[in-house]
Amino acid sequence: MNALFVALQNKYEASGSLATQTNGLWYQGEEHSRKSPYLTFLLVSDTADYTMGTSSKVVENCLMQLSVWYEDNSEEADSVNGLERITVLFDLMTTLFDEASLTIAGYTLIRCFRESSNLLRDPDGGWAYHTTYRMWLQEV
Repeated sequence: MNALFVALQNKYEASGSLATQTNGLWYQGEEHSRKSPYLTFLLVSDTADYTMGTSSKVVENCLMQLSVWYEDNSEEADSVNGLERITVLFDLMTTLFDEASLTIAGYTLIRCFRESSNLLRDPDGGWAYHTTYRMWLQEV
């Protein structure tokens, strides 16, 4: 799935607004020393599917989590600015990846669509907006 990871990174880097307003897109777990705000991605699951066509061309059914992280150490009552900021970044991310077209080496992207999102307040300060995408990739 490295080809998918590269495609996500390329899409992010070419995004313009999202890339200029955040400090990178990282595989979740690599971001600990990164400056906020930033994005992460995580491959939640990947299942080979042989039922959507010929058995010689596998369709990968991937579940990806893309997350926006924003550090905001203000008091809960004063956190409106942090909430507003992370929702702006979330909107930029979903504009970029909802029904996205991705160039993935060795695959054709059939569809990339958002399944769910949730916004969480970190008890140590900050916000996390997690979004799950379903991606169907067919081998070429």
